[in-house]
Amino acid sequence: MIAGIAASTSSSGIGPALFGSLGVAAVIVWPRLRTYQSAVAVQCAGAAAFAVYFALSGTSTAAASCIIAIAQLLTASLVRDRRVVICVCAVSLSCLGLVAAWTWSGIPTVLASIGCILGTLARVQGSTYRMKLWFLIAAPFWLAHNVLTVSMFALAVDAVSITSNGSSIARSRATAGDIAFASTPFFVREIYRIGEEFWQAARMCASSSYSPRFAAA
Repeated sequence: MIAGIAASTSSSGIGPALFGSLGVAAVIVWPRLRTYQSAVAVQCAGAAAFAVYFALSGTSTAAASCIIAIAQLLTASLVRDRRVVICVCAVSLSCLGLVAAWTWSGIPTVLASIGCILGTLARVQGSTYRMKLWFLIAAPFWLAHNVLTVSMFALAVDAVSITSNGSSIARSRATAGDIAFASTPFFVREIYRIGEEFWQAARMCASSSYSPRFAAA
């Protein structure tokens, strides 16, 4: 991995290497921060760094996915109304569809889009366990994308993410006996539940009776 990053640095130039390094550093640092606000700030900084990294590397869909992740992180941290957060996430995925069509590059675009969608599902979870589980489900798609595009710094983040989320889920299963991992009924229940929440949020946002004051409730 280190040799690959060094080779990527020499071939792609100092720009992508700089922003890729900043992104990797943010991923390593933020889990160790004590406050939620500082963790979100570092996550956003890391996502911004990777947005530039992917843009300089020519993978536009992945760059757009990072920008969408920043919008979702900021919304989740600033807005208290869960329905509004879900509504914003749904709108951001609509934007992803437009960007994916505009920046279409075949399989890498498909993989980045799926990874972004699954990451969005992770961010709207009410449980830390389910959030990590959905991030773990998204990881293979980002891994395949980063292999195809030879994004070595992103592959380093994949390794950190899969290791940390996988070990955390394993510990939770061992200590709390949480829901079964990767079983078909689980996926059916999760997809149905999240679909219901997105639908209810969309109806609320479209309703004339909706008022922004509920966001601060």
